[in-house]
Amino acid sequence: MFLYRTIIPRGKELSMGGVMGYNKCIFMRSCPITILQEGEKNPLNSKTIWMSDAPAEYYGMGEFALRLKGPDVLIGGLGLGLIVWFLSNRKDIRKVVVVERSKDVIKLCKPNLPTNIQVEVIEGDFIDVVP
Repeated sequence: MFLYRTIIPRGKELSMGGVMGYNKCIFMRSCPITILQEGEKNPLNSKTIWMSDAPAEYYGMGEFALRLKGPDVLIGGLGLGLIVWFLSNRKDIRKVVVVERSKDVIKLCKPNLPTNIQVEVIEGDFIDVVP
């Protein structure tokens, strides 16, 4: 499992997959993104990328976080923790519990989670942990 940053070059198009009504994003300048990837480090192999903070995922997580009802939220899968960051900016959210089955993801991403709200990360499969 790798957590790394790469540069998306100016002029590159990435799919938005319909997030916020957009089909694609065109980078007007070079921009760094963070990638969480299993196997070998290769930003061109999208099959092994678990998550990134590319526009589709960033805005998708932000949009999803707006729809959640608090004060306590349960999330299946940690990824990069984007949704936790979005939730930490909401005054009505008190606690976020994340269930993540990958020890590697927890090890890489948990240290970067926000500290202004209570965040609990449980290691395990969501189906087994949540009754």
